[in-house]
Amino acid sequence: MSEEVNERVGTLEVVLGEFIVQTNRSLNRLEREMREFKDEMRGFKDEMRLDRKELNKKWGELANRLGTLAEDIAAPNIRTIALEYFDCSEIDDYGVRRMRRNRHNRKLILEFDVVLSCQDYLFINETKSTADIAYIDTFMEKLSDIFAYFPEHEGKVVVPVFSSLSLSEAMVSYLTERRILAMAMGGETMVLLNLDEVGPQLRK
Repeated sequence: MSEEVNERVGTLEVVLGEFIVQTNRSLNRLEREMREFKDEMRGFKDEMRLDRKELNKKWGELANRLGTLAEDIAAPNIRTIALEYFDCSEIDDYGVRRMRRNRHNRKLILEFDVVLSCQDYLFINETKSTADIAYIDTFMEKLSDIFAYFPEHEGKVVVPVFSSLSLSEAMVSYLTERRILAMAMGGETMVLLNLDEVGPQLRK
């Protein structure tokens, strides 16, 4: 009986030993696979981070390009407005993305998207690819002290024009209430949306 027990114990030890060996192998393989998986996930995260960074860069470039595109479309239309609706037969000054310093406070410098002056009028244009009330309010702040930036045109009637690729009815109403011409895409180019309401109040 003792020999049988010893034999069984011996067999059990062999089986247990093999089990431990196999278990260790499995654990090592599992540990290795987990490590490889972690490395793959880390690489994936790094790749996604780079892709997101690249995507954000592309979105930023696209947003900047849209802004520039809107300005490029608006600029020639300011000349058309001056000639056709305000009888500006002679244009004295015309500039795009004009930087000017405040004559009262030389630390203040503003950029104006389009500036055009003729005999009686000074046209100031602000263009945004997408419209927002805050942009309009900022534009009005610029206009409030406009002759501090353009003292040579003091005495002329200021014709403010806010333009965007698209303007909602609410935006147009907001601009009309503030005597600002609203201009947006209307087919192949930009058109004035509230000329009948605002134009007569601005003409001499």
